[in-house]
Amino acid sequence: MPLTNKVDDKIENKIDKPWITQAIKNSISRKYVLLNKFHKSKLASDNNKYKTHLNLLTHIKEKARIKYYRNRSVLYGNDKAKTWRLINEISSRKRNIGCNIKRLVNSDGVVLENENEILNCLNYHFGTVGSKMAEACNNIDSKYIKDPISLIKRESNPNSMILYPTNEQEMFKLISNLNNKKSCGYDLLSNNILKASKDVILPYITFLINICINKNTFPSAYKVAKVIPLFKGGDKENPNCYRPISLLPTLGKLFEKLLFSRTLKFLDKSNILSKHQFGFRAKFGTQYAITDIYEKLLKVKVYPRHVTQRFIGQ
Repeated sequence: MPLTNKVDDKIENKIDKPWITQAIKNSISRKYVLLNKFHKSKLASDNNKYKTHLNLLTHIKEKARIKYYRNRSVLYGNDKAKTWRLINEISSRKRNIGCNIKRLVNSDGVVLENENEILNCLNYHFGTVGSKMAEACNNIDSKYIKDPISLIKRESNPNSMILYPTNEQEMFKLISNLNNKKSCGYDLLSNNILKASKDVILPYITFLINICINKNTFPSAYKVAKVIPLFKGGDKENPNCYRPISLLPTLGKLFEKLLFSRTLKFLDKSNILSKHQFGFRAKFGTQYAITDIYEKLLKVKVYPRHVTQRFIGQ
């Protein structure tokens, strides 16, 4: 039975969920039929029929929703990215990239409400926060800090990395894997536009990137980022409560992905990376780093057992 004319587009969008089957849609249509009948008759019996059907429908929809997400969680298995997307979908958590700051207090305690002054304040903060953190780290006893370079094997490597050109098949795959939800940079070329037009512009993009490879050049235009302040929480007037998000040009990100793939293959093939390098590597993640630290803490002999257990949260 089709939905009545009184069901507007907003209601139709609410039933357009992946766990809503045709049988449930028919029950939803039946719900509105019963509701309209009650509005016309005003009889208590019609109201009871509507409420009974509504309660049963609510139970069936919730059961179908739970089954859908349970099947998805099993299907995704150990895929962390898809699992987190599923969690965000269930919790209706959305990442808000936009940030409209009306008021800010600089390091001198001056209240800023002018847009240009707020931008300059954030620009100065983001540009100097790194050096300030590095200066603070200099006060830490060096015996507790290990040089990251020392983790890289020092033996001379007989192999040389060759940056070979790309082709249309490789670029097609890179473009197809771009995230549709990523915001565009200052060039206003979004991932959606690039993916929609890839069949036409693919030869030209491949040609341009191969020129960059042959000339050993990364174009300066690809290095220009659109920086957006993202609120982390706390006082909205405090610059320390914001972190910068750099939105790079789409073509520059494509070139970066290509270079990253070439470099990582060489490092893995030559066995240069440390076995403790968990970030930015396929099939590695934070859970491996946590497991590694956990095992090391259990073997620590310098600290008493109760201190170690308290540190790892036991």
